Amino acid sequence: MNTLRRAGYACAAAALAASAGACSASMASSAAAGYPSGAYGAMAYVVNHGSGTVTPIRLSTHAAEPAIKVGKDPTAIVVSPDGRTAYVLNQASVTPIRLATGIPGRVIPVGGHPRTLAISPDGKTVLVASYASGTVTPIRTGTNTPGPPIKVGKHPIAIAFTPDGRIALVANQGSASVIPIKVRTDSPSRPVRVPARPLAIAVTRSGATAYVASQGSGGIGKVTPIHLASMTAGHPVSVGPDKGNGPAAITIAQRQRIVYAVNTGANTVTPISMTTGKALKAIKTGEVPLAFLVPAAGQTGYAVNYVSQTLTPVRLATRTPGKPIRAGHGPVAAAISPDRKTIYVVDYGYPKNAPGTPGHTITPIRVATQTPGKAIQVGTYPIAIVIVPATRK
Repeated sequence: MNTLRRAGYACAAAALAASAGACSASMASSAAAGYPSGAYGAMAYVVNHGSGTVTPIRLSTHAAEPAIKVGKDPTAIVVSPDGRTAYVLNQASVTPIRLATGIPGRVIPVGGHPRTLAISPDGKTVLVASYASGTVTPIRTGTNTPGPPIKVGKHPIAIAFTPDGRIALVANQGSASVIPIKVRTDSPSRPVRVPARPLAIAVTRSGATAYVASQGSGGIGKVTPIHLASMTAGHPVSVGPDKGNGPAAITIAQRQRIVYAVNTGANTVTPISMTTGKALKAIKTGEVPLAFLVPAAGQTGYAVNYVSQTLTPVRLATRTPGKPIRAGHGPVAAAISPDRKTIYVVDYGYPKNAPGTPGHTITPIRVATQTPGKAIQVGTYPIAIVIVPATRK
């Protein structure tokens, strides 16, 4: 949501307030409906910023279930590795949801102006970064209670766990640093300096390297590798002029050993070779890309273009863009089904009609034909999505 504000669109500012007809169900109706966490097939859970709800969607039928009421202005969601509990980030709290019943639990207070949350690989800890207070709140999922806030840098904005779950890396936009936190003891370590205004962070599957995307200085975006064994920063890689808006997101294609930086202001995605540490030729996308989806074992990546209202398919082997796919009025995020046959695109709202027409749909796109299907109705200003694969009882 901070990316939308940097892009300067009034609809995002109006919808997010700090980062917009209620469609919520009461607790009783949620419990009666029952929301299987994959027990009867894969499910998607969509966070509706404007409605203060989460909409469950049964992927086998594309049927939206009654919405689950959460806190005010929700913006993000994570699900425990066992698929039993979701945690939704609100304006000043986190709402846990038991997915088997759809019943929200008691809200968990966190620090000022929380911007992101992440869950550890073992599912025992949720960390919430609070932009205003410069802290990270640890939540133990066994009791859903918050621990004492951990002081990090100024304006923490992104969190990534190492694959073993022992370390969480916190990118601090205001202090140009990444602070490692020892998860078992909630203790921060010495900050690692990176270029100005880091916005996103991702860790390789091996756990050897983290990559940090920064706005940089002079309008030149940077991606910095951090060698996790020594917690030292490598040489920053320039990813081209980005008009002071990014890169706003980073994605690692593990099989291709390529890191993709999403350059929101430049309307490009820059590939970086993990082998050489060099930036490759930038890939042209639509206008204001906000994310780059790389399905596991897939041959195609997808840039999510907010203003162009499209997805740009990119053939990963050749890094060439294909024909744009229309995807709602203001796509901001996307997720792929467990069978990798369908991409679900979140339509936040129409960006070209200030102060903005609220989005209220999810657009399914068939991967085989790269064509959009019938939109699925959700709440207003949907902003995030997570998919829970089918599981057995």
